[in-house]
Amino acid sequence: MTGLILLWVTGSAAVAQERRAAVAAPKLVAPAALVKTPSKRARVSMRRAIELAQQEVGGRVLSTKSFNSGGQGAQIYQIRLLVEGERVITVVVDAKGRVRRR
Repeated sequence: MTGLILLWVTGSAAVAQERRAAVAAPKLVAPAALVKTPSKRARVSMRRAIELAQQEVGGRVLSTKSFNSGGQGAQIYQIRLLVEGERVITVVVDAKGRVRRR
């Protein structure tokens, strides 16, 4: 009987110790770069900028360039489109997805 009590006490201590370790263990936290939260500087990809320009103007893409605008580091894209087979139109798409003709 004494052996069973000793086994029960040591087993309970081990289980309790495992529970304390699990509670005290640090939780895994995703790095800030992996957490998808809306940022103040929303960015439009080059592919999305081309889609927006073609929706606005139509035509076929001739060339694209990307620039960093100002000190904020916002990306802007200059896209040249061939419209109606004869006219070349240049548009600028900013980081928020706004399209302007030049």
